[in-house]
Amino acid sequence: MGRKKVSWLIGLFIILTASSIFTYHFYHPRYLETERFISTHMLNENGTLATYLVDTPAVSPDIVHGREALSESLGLWLEYAVQKRDKALFQQNYAILQHYFFAPEGFIYWKVNANGQSDVTTNALVDDLRLVDALLAAHQLWGSEEWGQTAGVIGGAVSRYLVKEETFVDFYDNKYHSSAHALTLSYLDPQPLKRLSRIDPDGQALYEKSVAVLHAIPNDGTFFPKTYDLMTRQYNYEPSINLIDQLLIAWHRTTQGISSPELTAFLKNELLVRGLIYGGYDRISHKPLGEFESPAVYALAILYSLEQGDTDWALTLYPKMLRLRSRSGEFRGGYVFDNQTHIFDNLFPLLAEIKLYQAKPLALMKIWLTDRQK
Repeated sequence: MGRKKVSWLIGLFIILTASSIFTYHFYHPRYLETERFISTHMLNENGTLATYLVDTPAVSPDIVHGREALSESLGLWLEYAVQKRDKALFQQNYAILQHYFFAPEGFIYWKVNANGQSDVTTNALVDDLRLVDALLAAHQLWGSEEWGQTAGVIGGAVSRYLVKEETFVDFYDNKYHSSAHALTLSYLDPQPLKRLSRIDPDGQALYEKSVAVLHAIPNDGTFFPKTYDLMTRQYNYEPSINLIDQLLIAWHRTTQGISSPELTAFLKNELLVRGLIYGGYDRISHKPLGEFESPAVYALAILYSLEQGDTDWALTLYPKMLRLRSRSGEFRGGYVFDNQTHIFDNLFPLLAEIKLYQAKPLALMKIWLTDRQK
């Protein structure tokens, strides 16, 4: 066989191999591994999303434990279904919302037990807004009037129960007919209310109020306060900073065109100097609280970057998140550490990854190929 023919065959082999790799990654994107992990390991028998992989003891009825399911998790799962254009997945989980979480007048239980029974009488602002956003996005995508109407009912409950003294509050207790006197600032997302205002004229005032609240949030030079107390009219900072809270506030602000340059500078400097971002920091010294990284932190930083249009930084963050994911074994695709994981450490990365893939598919495929060669 001549040299030219051998060279031609080698070239053809390389082209076919590259083509097959491209085709595989295009039709089997890596985020499907995380979806598969969630569907296999994080679903209860009734289809609700368990909060933890392995059962944990109950500490307080106000703290989620074990295989209990959160309505906020369901909202993120529905949002993923919309992003993936998976109508069947959305319909399946809309039925779960109706059956297990929905109470009269749009009241949503913030959690149910593994059997789907609610032992709480409170809702939660962050959960309700996530559901409204996912339902309205699905209504816009697929045109189901029922989903839009359900979003409107939940939005009406937000207006009725979770707005107090010209601001929003964390929850309402349906049993005692009383609401919280504080707002956890990371809970407030105006985007669902903006969507709602397009189908409900009364929602415009609610949306404008939420934007005003986000505009007014101060910072200490780097970090945002955690809560606003309606009784004292004061913002409250905590000595320990949870970056999940910080990134949620920054992300929600960015959706409304409000920048957070101080926090962005801190995050980029951490990545530049340390090569990673820790999950928590001391507010004053800016020193890490421990040597732990959070998949949810990287995911939220990616979502925040994408919202700003900073895809280059999102792509820089992505490999940091990807290395925390199980590459093989029983829990492949999951973000599992010592045989345990929290649902948010899988849902937020799943959502960040599919959005980044849709924004930069070729760049992600290149990262996946490099990662598989390690």
